[in-house]
Amino acid sequence: MQFLQGLLLASSSILYVFFAYYAFRHREVPGAISLGYLMLATVIWSVGAYFEIFASSIEQMIFWRNVQQIGVFGVPMLTLSFAIKYTLNRALSKIHRFLFVFPAVINLLIFTNGYHHLMRSGYDIVENAIFGKELVVHATAFDTMLVGINFVIPLLAVALFFDFRQKIGVAYKRQVTLLMISTLYTFLVTALKMSVLSSIGIYISMSVLYIPSAILFFFSLFRFDYFNLAPIAYNKVFDVIHEGVVVINKRMRIVDINPFATALIASEDKIAVGKDINACLKASFQFELAALSGQMTTYNLSCGDNRMIDMTYHPIIASENIVGAVLLLADVTGQKEYEKFLIERAYQDGLTGLLNRFGLNYFHDKHEGYQSLIVCVLDLDHFKSINDQYGHLNGDTVLIQFSDMLRETFTDHCEVARIGGEEFALYLYDQTLENAFERADTFRKRIDNHVVFTEDGNAIHFTVSIGISISVNANEPLKLIIARADEALYAAKNANRNRVMLYETNIANH
Repeated sequence: MQFLQGLLLASSSILYVFFAYYAFRHREVPGAISLGYLMLATVIWSVGAYFEIFASSIEQMIFWRNVQQIGVFGVPMLTLSFAIKYTLNRALSKIHRFLFVFPAVINLLIFTNGYHHLMRSGYDIVENAIFGKELVVHATAFDTMLVGINFVIPLLAVALFFDFRQKIGVAYKRQVTLLMISTLYTFLVTALKMSVLSSIGIYISMSVLYIPSAILFFFSLFRFDYFNLAPIAYNKVFDVIHEGVVVINKRMRIVDINPFATALIASEDKIAVGKDINACLKASFQFELAALSGQMTTYNLSCGDNRMIDMTYHPIIASENIVGAVLLLADVTGQKEYEKFLIERAYQDGLTGLLNRFGLNYFHDKHEGYQSLIVCVLDLDHFKSINDQYGHLNGDTVLIQFSDMLRETFTDHCEVARIGGEEFALYLYDQTLENAFERADTFRKRIDNHVVFTEDGNAIHFTVSIGISISVNANEPLKLIIARADEALYAAKNANRNRVMLYETNIANH
């Protein structure tokens, strides 16, 4: 029977070496490296057990039993390491390397036990009910405590698998379920060995008892294509996509976040797993999962550094209930600025920078509810003769200076536009007709006294005629108001120009 156990140990070692080799060949898959080391730790455990049962002295048996402890305390921690990587748990990934301090310290204490006796108080060789002689270790209370801690570590891996299973699609649930069963098997068989088999004198190496668990573990990975590109693609896309990805649970806590989202969200509180999404976003509204529908929803956020962010909410639904959400965040500052630029180009006059006719209509359509609306149409008198006498470049200079003076003069409750070659419009709101007339006439006098000097020293004098019309009701189309102001402008032109005229009343300024 001793030969049979040796054969099982040798066979299991070969199996574990194959699994380790396969895992390391696919090291790019999340968790594969941890899985490879897990199998190597099991190989050490099996090899140590093999040489122990064929050792010729108690000293050799003690040595090989100590060698086995590398696997005994390494396997549970490496199982947890694999679970952390497999479930893409980014919070624990940052600290998982420190977990190996625990088995390293324990193994150091075991191999130096002869100096301090903290771990073992003695050894006996007993008869194994099935396999012959067996080395029995008399553990100290400290060693028993450490073994107990080591004993429950696989349960932490099971908890990670269980939590991960709640978040993934049906296609991967079976694989995770088999991994959970395999890990639970190691816990249960360890409990069986310690509480039942050892008490009745049956000493079977745990590395032998673990063979079904390892086979089930790798069966689940092979059966559901763990080693294909899907996990790699998921992990890579999540990390490098130029869109912020945040996963939240039903308590509004962040459960996962990619680097782009971390860099994107400007917040006094550093955004991180476990934090409240509302505290990190600092939006003008409170994001509440229960208040949202099961459909995709888009929000606009404004960051403190004047960046605009589009946030798209995708619900995570389980059993017809929303259990969380995936938030996709995109920096649209450049897009919004470009849209603003296009609007400005579409609605602005290229020469003067004033609104054009389309821009004036846009402003009128966007702003409603004025108590009064007055439109003045202004036209430079004899502008054609200015172009003919001084050239179009100087004519443009006249238009630019005239526009600048309009912009400087009419700053409050007013929009200024160039609606034709030398024709301009003032859009005056929430002021009286008398005040509008007075402001227009003051500006006319200012133009009458203004001189534009050309580069060759010529002085250009020009005047302006102005027609004024007031809206008859709040819903009146702007083009009708402008049309009446145009009629008043023609009346001013016919009355020898350089004057302000009101529509219908034909009151001229003297």
